[in-house]
Amino acid sequence: MPSIVFLQDNNLSGIIPDTLLMNVTVLDLRNNRLSGSIPEFTNIQSIGILLLRENELTDSGSIRLMFSSTR
Repeated sequence: MPSIVFLQDNNLSGIIPDTLLMNVTVLDLRNNRLSGSIPEFTNIQSIGILLLRENELTDSGSIRLMFSSTR
């Protein structure tokens, strides 16, 4: 069952676990302290909205390539 996860403004730190991305249609992680690489979205078709701004993530260019290849 698809789900909506709002975790913005929670002062979360660390990496985004791959398991968080399973069966999620909306994922809002804005305004936290998440770091590291953005997880690969290979074989994850359910994400429709992904909000990551105001974190310390790297590889933002690779996410554009992953999403543009799914269209």
